[in-house]
Amino acid sequence: MKPDIENNNYLWEKEQEIISKLKEKYPEEFIAPKKHDRDLLPHIGIGIESNDLPEGYIKLHPFDFIVEEITKEGEIITADEIEKRENVEDVTGETIFTDMVKIGLSTLDAVKRIAEYLNIDISRVAYAGIKDAGALTAQRISFRKVEKKDVEDINIPKILLKNLRQGKGVVTVGALAGNRFTLFVRTKGRIEENSFVKNLEKIKKEGVFNFYGPQRFGSPRFLSHHFGKLLFQGKPEELVKTILTKDSPFEWPYLAKLREKAKGYYGSWTEMKKILDELPYSFRIERTILESLEKDSANYQKALSTMPDQIDFWAKSYASYLINLILSAIVKDKIEPPKTIPLIISQEKSVLDFYANFLKKEGVENFIQNLRIFPFIKIAKYTELPTKIYPEIHGYKILNEGVAIYFSLPKAAYATTILMFLFNTTSGVPMPEWVKKDYVDTKEASNLGSLANIKNIFAPHLRGDLGLE
Repeated sequence: MKPDIENNNYLWEKEQEIISKLKEKYPEEFIAPKKHDRDLLPHIGIGIESNDLPEGYIKLHPFDFIVEEITKEGEIITADEIEKRENVEDVTGETIFTDMVKIGLSTLDAVKRIAEYLNIDISRVAYAGIKDAGALTAQRISFRKVEKKDVEDINIPKILLKNLRQGKGVVTVGALAGNRFTLFVRTKGRIEENSFVKNLEKIKKEGVFNFYGPQRFGSPRFLSHHFGKLLFQGKPEELVKTILTKDSPFEWPYLAKLREKAKGYYGSWTEMKKILDELPYSFRIERTILESLEKDSANYQKALSTMPDQIDFWAKSYASYLINLILSAIVKDKIEPPKTIPLIISQEKSVLDFYANFLKKEGVENFIQNLRIFPFIKIAKYTELPTKIYPEIHGYKILNEGVAIYFSLPKAAYATTILMFLFNTTSGVPMPEWVKKDYVDTKEASNLGSLANIKNIFAPHLRGDLGLE
């Protein structure tokens, strides 16, 4: 099936050409002003002291950060093997299962592109968990009532679908055991091994506090929890204005300037949209809202409802922010932590009692009522999060230019959380001068195989985009 021309695939391709020309003309406008992850952590509720740890630069290339889903049955969905099993079909089933390998895209964005390509509602594509955008990731997804041949014909940059088979049931949210991470952290020369191993052993023995990492807060602006708070407060009009006009110290200055220019026309929805149309993919959320407001000028709830997945994500981002605040308070006050912490999106009295002080301080006491105007936000009965996580460390290798490390984590735990207790991490641009930019086969360095085949598939789509040479 042919994709609709006005979809994310088309917009992304169109914008790459625009940005390439703009970067030549205004190179300084495409460098994020803040680069160190320690600048970002307080912004997302993480308050931990800086430790005497080696400097580490992460995600120079997406191949430096590999995330492979572990199913409930213990199977690892690999990112490097192109095909690893025969297609076994249950011809009576109406579901197509496949393993999705993607690079430089979030799961939400990848699924949207696939649904658009197939010209189907996004609800017919299911997945167990959201994987990072700035990485090479692999996970299982399923399609309901879609022809297998149509899935086989999908050809979308940065996405590979493999191991197609037909059967019954669907992939459900949360139906995974965890993820295996294979990472390469670039360092300022060869690090001292004894100190690194000492920290590694401490983590294995004592665990680390289960903070939600940056990917939970919406790159590149990292404002998803702010949006979520306004949902909790029942302020759809203020939320729309914040989405459209609030700048961020973490995004490209050029985007911030366009947003500031559009801000001067707030309320004139068509004029705002004309300005943001210059970069149609970066401002795709804003443009969707503006298109709704052009038709129904003051219906902010309706405008927000055009993006159910984003709304649900923002609500969960705010819930994650509250978890980070609680864990930060535990660390600061050095108090004995509970084994688990409940997630706030619940109507259980015990949960509301647990968060009572935070709800009052944040002005979100009536959040259950306020969230109900968006029925697609999932309000659970009771969900809890382990206060600490204990990674299963599989191995590491110290090289002159960095450290290759691979480990597994249970679901709802982040590799960046582990890394913040091993390195003072940095990412993004401008990068430190000491970063060695040579490509490293992370799988090969970890004795887990090779990325050669998958690199050949994805590299043409990354040149000039994510820094791959």
